[in-house]
Amino acid sequence: MNGLDFSFAGAALTALGTGALWWRDQELLCVSDLHLGKSERIARRGGSALPPYETRDTLNRLAA
Repeated sequence: MNGLDFSFAGAALTALGTGALWWRDQELLCVSDLHLGKSERIARRGGSALPPYETRDTLNRLAA
């Protein structure tokens, strides 16, 4: 897994280029601020466009 390895509070972590954080010892992938469904909701209200990641695309990227 490519990324930047570092230690925080005694935990060995890897910051990934995707913006996720991998905690190998716990087999935990941490992601945040996904905005699931937010772009559709804002588009229905006639608001500004958000980055082009829809809910299904975001979930597919997490599954990869």
